Amino acid sequence: MFQLGRQINAVSSPTTTATWVSLKDASTITWLAVGSSGTTNITFQVAKDAAGTSAVNFDGAANHGDGVTTYWTQHSGLWTKTTQAAANTVPTTSAAGDITAVEIDTKQLPSGYAYINASHATATLVAVLGDLVTQRSPEKLIAPTV
Repeated sequence: MFQLGRQINAVSSPTTTATWVSLKDASTITWLAVGSSGTTNITFQVAKDAAGTSAVNFDGAANHGDGVTTYWTQHSGLWTKTTQAAANTVPTTSAAGDITAVEIDTKQLPSGYAYINASHATATLVAVLGDLVTQRSPEKLIAPTV
């Protein structure tokens, strides 16, 4: 069996689209930002459903989830870990080919929230869902977006 469908699923969220991604069938999500232009932020929100009901910034405030405290950047093939105070934003870098990776576990979300989105002014975002609850062959995967 392939890793796609057994361990991971993925969906893209072009720049400012902020596509809501369901975490109902996964226990982690890793957001990858590729191709950012200039030093700008990835911004994260969580909601109760795909319509964005009760959406809040994923920033560590009361009932908003833990926020992002750790992220990774790759420059010239080397990964660097960065820690920060809980926030709903993560800076990206602008060198060609650089990647920013942010992993969020479902246990970090506020109670009753199962959807998350990310947006960026110029980067393409790819959401990689991990630890799938229901495993399927790739052609039978359920889209993690609505």
